[in-house]
Amino acid sequence: MAIRLGIIDDIFPSHQGRRVMKSPKKWTVSSLKEISKKYDYRSDFEKDNKNAYNAACVYGIVDLLFEDKPNKGYKRKNIDKPIVPPKKPGRPSRWTKEKIIEEGRKYNTRLEFQKSCISGYLNAVRSGCLDEIFKDKPNLGYQKPRMAKGKKSNTATGHRKYWTEERVWQIASTWQGSLTSLNKKYPGFNRTLDRQGLRPKLIEMRSRMYNSVPREQIEADAKKYACRTEFREQSPRTYWAAYYQNILDEVLPEKKRRKPKVKL
Repeated sequence: MAIRLGIIDDIFPSHQGRRVMKSPKKWTVSSLKEISKKYDYRSDFEKDNKNAYNAACVYGIVDLLFEDKPNKGYKRKNIDKPIVPPKKPGRPSRWTKEKIIEEGRKYNTRLEFQKSCISGYLNAVRSGCLDEIFKDKPNLGYQKPRMAKGKKSNTATGHRKYWTEERVWQIASTWQGSLTSLNKKYPGFNRTLDRQGLRPKLIEMRSRMYNSVPREQIEADAKKYACRTEFREQSPRTYWAAYYQNILDEVLPEKKRRKPKVKL
């Protein structure tokens, strides 16, 4: 920019008799037009005189310089190449619906079908006949999730349609802890809330249930405990009632915690 404004010599004046280079000649529109007449294509202009081409780009007159040139200065694509005929269509798939069903019924689960015959499985997914293949299999061919040792599955049957709206309300009405702990114990419960849009109704039901707990009962239970953690673990119903009624600080103020010691 200093060169374009012609102030480069003012910024760096001569010092101790040393000669300072003068600013280069400015490119004007007329000088760029004269130079561009030598070239028929933009790429040749850029290769031979990059400074002039960049100046034309800055001024935004490249299209103006090559408006009278063939193809506006762009090199034409090679149109003399022979036209390549399109490829022959592939052979028809050997997987007809009858063959897919016949192959899929050899397996007891969908996962076994997928591992043993991936092409047949993918064609079954595309044709939408997986449910028809595994309609007579236990659990519709779905494999039960693996649980850790010592833990039992949350669902008694392991069926996909275990979580119904009726079961959601049955568990929510008897659960006295937080929603976070409920979702950890029953992952399908949380997914069902979002899938069926039941979360606002659940929050409304819990607030109505906890607001019905009298304050005298909450205060009596809170006096038994020294901290909120113990109160929440031993009496979850009255704890969450105090939380929803916004009186938790009144019945059991939270004690200040000491800062943990930093180990060096």
